[in-house]
Amino acid sequence: MGLGLLVCLLVVKMAADQTVSASRLCEGDIPGASLQGRNPTTLPTDELRFWLKCRGDPAKGLKTKAQLAKRQVSLTMYFSVVVILELNKKGF
Repeated sequence: MGLGLLVCLLVVKMAADQTVSASRLCEGDIPGASLQGRNPTTLPTDELRFWLKCRGDPAKGLKTKAQLAKRQVSLTMYFSVVVILELNKKGF
């Protein structure tokens, strides 16, 4: 089971009548949301920044490509740990 399958974005849309509907989008649904096996250090800064934003990280204060790539590695490790813990809870 890939990390991309487990990490999805929840998009909430509020209509004029204040009703709320939610849709699940996976990273494959949004161009640029997936690294697709690419090395983060080879990506342009704006692509790294977009990848982080797709995961809820505004990347404020990160100015260099090295800082963005380091944050990407940290987030990937964090999400991996969260997924492992959730799978352990479910008996996998």
